[in-house]
Parts: sequence; C-alpha cells; structure tokens
Amino acid sequence: MFTGIIEKMGIVVEKSLNRITIETEWKDLKVGESISVNGVCLTVAQSQNLGRFTADLSSQTVSSTTLGSLKTGSRLNLERALKLGERLGGHFLSGHVDGLGKVRAIVREEGENLFEVTTSPEILKYIVSKGSIGIDGISLTVVRVINGIGFSVSIIPHTKKVTTFGLLKVNDSVNIEVDMLAKYVENLINKKNEKSGITKEFLLEKGFL
Repeated sequence: MFTGIIEKMGIVVEKSLNRITIETEWKDLKVGESISVNGVCLTVAQSQNLGRFTADLSSQTVSSTTLGSLKTGSRLNLERALKLGERLGGHFLSGHVDGLGKVRAIVREEGENLFEVTTSPEILKYIVSKGSIGIDGISLTVVRVINGIGFSVSIIPHTKKVTTFGLLKVNDSVNIEVDMLAKYVENLINKKNEKSGITKEFLLEKGFL
C-alpha cells in the first residue's frame, strides 16, 4: 500500500523486455520489498549497496502501463511501501494501474500548471471533481472533469520539481489509478438483491456521485 507522496526520483540504468534496473539513493532496500515505480507496484528482485535495485516486469505490466516503453536514462517516481503508524499525506494507492491517460494540454499559470489528461470512458466513470486520483504514482486532486474526454489536475511548483511532472510533455502517456473507494461503491451498487437501501439514486442525491 502506498500514499502517492513521491519520495525520490530514480533513473533507469538497465532495461530488458522483462526486467528493469533503477538507480536511486536508497542503499537499504531488501529483496522482496515493494516499490511504487511510476505508480506500478514492483517487487525488488535484486538489491545492490550502490543504490540500485532490479525488478521483474510481467507481460501484463509491460503491455498495460508506461513501464514497457521506458528507456535507459528515463526518470521515474519512486515510493516505498507505507509503514503502519506513519502520517498519510496523500491517499491510499495500491500500485495496481487501472489504465493509461495522455497529456492533452498544459496550461501554465502563475504559481501552478494545469494538466489536462484524456483517458478511456472505463476510467473516466470513476473520476469526479475534487476527488483523488493517482497519476504516475502521485496523489493528486481532480480540478474538473472534462465530460466524455478526460480531467484536469493542478501541479504546484514543489510537485513539478520533485516528480516527473516537470518532464511531461503534451501527448506523453501516464499511468492512472482511480480512487479505490469509487470501485467499492460501484461494486456495492451492482450487487443483486441489495438490501442496505444504498442505491445509485441515493448516492447521487447525497452528492457522492
């Protein structure tokens, strides 16, 4: 489990079809430890005292996330798994990417940058204005939903400096993880013979959807 608060940026130093080696400042990583890499939960397969670790990439990860298109020298957002008792500064992220998005536009304003991201209807149905969203492993708040197209997020200078948002360009692809609460709500609504009294109409009336 992760929070979406990026701890470091790493650099790809080796890449094959099913394995990736990343350079970072961490020198205490243990084999078997979970690391969020651009929002994808990977398991440390090898750890070097030089501040590098290697992780295996499944065929599913390669085909359904941006990790498959990474090259040597690519920079990455990294976060170690959440420890019990630590502050939760972002929101819960599982590291299981729901789909891809594409940067549609970047609007630069004083003190912030507004990123517009397009995505599929299957992803968009879980996204609401002022709701939480994970983009490349970063916990963000949705500014507004662009009906039928995508959504926008505001990036402050600090986030731009310490994450890969400072490197993103129009048409770049990003990993998206929706708020897991939205999926639980959908599952609850879709259950047959629901007896709790919670319906889609009820949630709309109370402002949850």
